[in-house]
Amino acid sequence: MHKRAFAAAFALTFVFICSSLNAKSSMETPDTEPSQQSLSRKHRGAILALARVPGTDSFFSAGQDGFLTLHSGDTGESWQLSNIPIRAIAVNPDRNCVAVYESDGFSINRISVWDWKFKKRMYAKRFRDSITAISWSAKGSWLIIGNTSIEGIAILDKNGNPQKRILGTTGIVSLGTTGASESSMITFGPSGLIRYTDTGSGKERAVYQAERDTRNPVLYLNNLKIAAYRDGAILEIDATSGKTITTYPATEPIMATEAADDKPAWFERSDSDKWQLRLGNEKSMPFSLDDKSSIKSAISLDDRFIIGSGNGNLYTIPKDAMRGTTMDPIRFPDNSIPVIDDIASDGSRLFLLSSGSVYVAVNPDSMFETVFRGITANRFTIVDSQFVSWSDSAAGDVTLTAFDGTDRRIICKAKEGIRSLSVLGTRISFVEGTSTVHVIDTAAPSAHFTYSGAGIQDAVLVSPDRLIVSKSGTSRSPNPLLVINTTTGETVPLPFTGDLCYGLRLTSPLERDFSTLNGFIVRNGDVASTELSTFSVNHSTVASSSVTAEVTYADEDLTATLVPDGRRVYTNLGKGPFLEISTQTGRQREFERGYALPSKMVLLDDYTVTLNNDGSIGWYDRNTCKKIAFRTLPVE
Repeated sequence: MHKRAFAAAFALTFVFICSSLNAKSSMETPDTEPSQQSLSRKHRGAILALARVPGTDSFFSAGQDGFLTLHSGDTGESWQLSNIPIRAIAVNPDRNCVAVYESDGFSINRISVWDWKFKKRMYAKRFRDSITAISWSAKGSWLIIGNTSIEGIAILDKNGNPQKRILGTTGIVSLGTTGASESSMITFGPSGLIRYTDTGSGKERAVYQAERDTRNPVLYLNNLKIAAYRDGAILEIDATSGKTITTYPATEPIMATEAADDKPAWFERSDSDKWQLRLGNEKSMPFSLDDKSSIKSAISLDDRFIIGSGNGNLYTIPKDAMRGTTMDPIRFPDNSIPVIDDIASDGSRLFLLSSGSVYVAVNPDSMFETVFRGITANRFTIVDSQFVSWSDSAAGDVTLTAFDGTDRRIICKAKEGIRSLSVLGTRISFVEGTSTVHVIDTAAPSAHFTYSGAGIQDAVLVSPDRLIVSKSGTSRSPNPLLVINTTTGETVPLPFTGDLCYGLRLTSPLERDFSTLNGFIVRNGDVASTELSTFSVNHSTVASSSVTAEVTYADEDLTATLVPDGRRVYTNLGKGPFLEISTQTGRQREFERGYALPSKMVLLDDYTVTLNNDGSIGWYDRNTCKKIAFRTLPVE
């Protein structure tokens, strides 16, 4: 077959094979439904990705907060997949399988694939290079991943196994998909090469040269055409020849074109605070979003467009509005709940900090009662039967407040956000920014010790005059733990190595064991890992101190937290639900998560309580680790 004839045949027969939402998945899944159902929640931060469920008017949204939400009619279902932003979504035609691209914009580039019905991660792959495109083959057999590596493309089966469907290198791929039979694949990227490949042999069937250095390409008109952006214009490219057919003036477009569309669709700014919908040469009336933010993502459905904003809101615009004299995007219902900044416990009571107010509850069934209002802080803990509060994001006061809120005094003014803070008796040690440690005695504030260094994470007092500091390791100082004498200023490194140590906590503070601590050690090499470790410090002979790895996560995790109680340690290492780990037997028990990942845990006499990333609180039986309830602050 002639190359161009082949390309035309490929394009014309490219039809996704769609099944109903209730179709049974072909992949192996658990026998039971997920026990925790979720509700649709407003995204916190920008909505970075939208993707249609093939063959339906349902769609997924994802964004800065790491949540993925399925919107079907008037209902929605949210689940937090990641603690870093989700930047792209690809929905498998079998419907239960969803792939997402997670990236912090720097070193982490991860593709994870999820069984959406059961909220189970099927596999995850980390890439050294940035991901430029993700899509499924027409039958959902393979996940096609474009990236900036030399190879330019990776192809995985449903289990994450690499597939060699293309021989040689393609250059950077920013568009890739297959025909209906999956026997052929089309790829396109900044090189301008439109390449058709036989997926059985991996050999090239046809190649055409289009214009170079385009961005955000999409296939449309039943995949006969490609729309891509370059130098102030949308280029309409013939996918069967590479020739540019038409150009449309455009300015940093947010593409919203679907395969069935007969012309490219996109949103762009009309002036500093207004937007326009463009359909080829047609322009809508200018409009603004009522949250005064920008458009970050958009998709085309059957009779409407969906817009994702920089403030986490979704809007819908009927397609027939294009012909009207006004554009009035309709905002989706805001299902947000009050933000809970922090939690703390005195053993018998749970305290919550939200928007400067402190609340208290004693069990899962009790109402949250207001204790007091009006503090300027987003973090707090308990010291000497008082609250100490501070900000982790900006300069501000470190404040001591009585339990009833009546007695309040400033004990220190921080010049930067406070990274971590710990308490020993009446003494407080905290890290300001990443370079300064302060030690203050609340009973005698004038007794103030300061230490300066680089890459400091935590500072924990183990005696009135001895401080253990965790930090990043360097070539000059490979030891990420230091013992500092606050009387003499003497600094001695502990004999442990690693690229970073953080999350340092006394293992048994209530038992006054000041020689044993828990923390995380991050090791970056050919294979990254993060260890939750127990550090046994010999204060008389520091060099004979020892470390024991309790559990290891085979990747980098810089956001994990831990809570030790002397015999067990609780941690969310691995960016998932909390685990209870026995430091004596190694036995592990996993806590059931809600639809949001947990960020912190505190211990009560009878309960463990998690603060979750959506603002909810999880109550668990301390003896069994079983879920009792998830609660939220009422909307005032």
